[in-house]
Amino acid sequence: MPIWYNYTIILPLQEEYKDDGTRDLFSIPIEVEGVGRFEASAIGNEDHVELLRVATLNSDGLLSQSQQESVVAIKSHLLAVLRITYDIDIQEFRQGTTFLGIGTKDVNGRPSLNVSLKVHNNQGKIDTRNIQNTFLATSRIQPLIVLIGDVQNGSLPLQYRYLSLYKAFELEFRPAGKWADLKKVFIPISSQYEAKKAKDRSLVARFHELRDSCAHIRTGSKDKLGLVGLFHPDARDVELLLPLLTGVLIEHVTNKYPPLRLVQRKSSS
Repeated sequence: MPIWYNYTIILPLQEEYKDDGTRDLFSIPIEVEGVGRFEASAIGNEDHVELLRVATLNSDGLLSQSQQESVVAIKSHLLAVLRITYDIDIQEFRQGTTFLGIGTKDVNGRPSLNVSLKVHNNQGKIDTRNIQNTFLATSRIQPLIVLIGDVQNGSLPLQYRYLSLYKAFELEFRPAGKWADLKKVFIPISSQYEAKKAKDRSLVARFHELRDSCAHIRTGSKDKLGLVGLFHPDARDVELLLPLLTGVLIEHVTNKYPPLRLVQRKSSS
């Protein structure tokens, strides 16, 4: 039976990671109805968790959408449990807003991970003049700038970042409580959204729906709970729209408040 392993790296970062199944702190078998069997494990020593491992049993790595969602849900659940039972500050490694994941096949039914990691700084030379000019020029729109900064802060939860983005759009495009023509505002990104959207909904409608989902508002006749964790189906659309909408917002702010020159964080994936 083939097994596929998905790993999550826990901070602090190490230069080398190995797993052959002999350093498991625990392993928990999981059955997801209608999807399949999994196993959640932590790897490390008695005082430090180095890796989380989610095994998808009877899989060669070509995971279905349901299996992928299950892996993310299991990992998120395990991280949450570790935060309330082991270390409230436990964090997975990320570059920018992208979390690094490693996937490997089994070798004779056991894990066989052996990787070396090195982080490079690709930020480039610091533009000190632009930083100073931007700081001085944004003193009157400080709340807006803080919101945009939160949107690009990968250490914040996805839901909070989207709500910050939504609030920034409200500040700029909802004067006196009435929204501007968002369909026109979103023209620069409409084709990208149409090509990748998960639901047959207009961009404007999805923009508002995801706000409700991220705010955990219960909506619909079945009183459905909103986005809780990255395994929620709406998380895909949030991850799709965040960079697109952020680009629209930054271009708008740059044009409205010269001589600002803002930078949008690029995905490291």
